[in-house]
Amino acid sequence: MRFVVTTLHKQARRLYGDDDCQRGQAENYIKELKCGTQADRLSCGRFEVNAFRLLLHSFAYSLLWSLRQRAATVDKTWRTVSIPRLREGLLKVATCVSTSVRRIHIQCAQSYIHKATFHGIMQQLHQAIG
Repeated sequence: MRFVVTTLHKQARRLYGDDDCQRGQAENYIKELKCGTQADRLSCGRFEVNAFRLLLHSFAYSLLWSLRQRAATVDKTWRTVSIPRLREGLLKVATCVSTSVRRIHIQCAQSYIHKATFHGIMQQLHQAIG
């Protein structure tokens, strides 16, 4: 059982469901940014350098978030995967990359578990690029 003590003039169930849960989800996103991309490692003495590092970490998180959305369209189990798990499952993969004039060939190992998801994401990106 949970109790909400507040001075706001709303019903407790509506207050807890609307405001507090959304705030908790926003804190989860911040935690995922900090832990998933090591955005809390701002160890330089100058403000400008740390601000630029945080901007790069935020951009990386945005790319990983959109990768998770694309992976979720191929396989629904990727919808709630954490950022470190996403990096380990889809990005930190041993592949053989060969290039030609018109194509980039990515060859994954036969034992790669997420081969179908990776292939589906690559097809989506190919269609988006045109």
